[in-house]
Amino acid sequence: ELELAQGEARRVTIDAARSCYRPNRLWVVFQPHQVSRTRHLMSEFAESFGRADEIVVPDVYCAREADAQAGREGSQELVSRICKAGGRAAYVPGLPCVAEHVAQRLVAGDLVMTMGAGDVWKVADELVERFCGPGDLRRTARDQYMVSVGGSGAVSVPTA
Repeated sequence: ELELAQGEARRVTIDAARSCYRPNRLWVVFQPHQVSRTRHLMSEFAESFGRADEIVVPDVYCAREADAQAGREGSQELVSRICKAGGRAAYVPGLPCVAEHVAQRLVAGDLVMTMGAGDVWKVADELVERFCGPGDLRRTARDQYMVSVGGSGAVSVPTA
């Protein structure tokens, strides 16, 4: 039951972000956790991103599993299923590449949410750094443009 609630939790979170922030586009960077869990919940995950405008999926975060190839294949399969369900999704390996991929495509008023059990929060940190600068400015910008929930984060791209 808890596992089945994962898709509903994603849908509710995406809907709440869309209602609260009213973004131009809502991006979700989703890092699946564990190859076996991703396989088991593949359909549930694929259908849970319907209200996101853009979905980016890096490799599966393999906390206890060491099969990097299976992690890549799991993420690629998830992207394929999201697209078959009508979503716009891209597989991008490596979190630094994910941050670059997203940063190059963001426009004013977009909102980026990161979701996952791994270190996907680093993407939100990198985007704040890129758009708002380092040091003290970054801390101010983080307070203004970033919302963190557990290991997840959201970055709102300034409109001006």
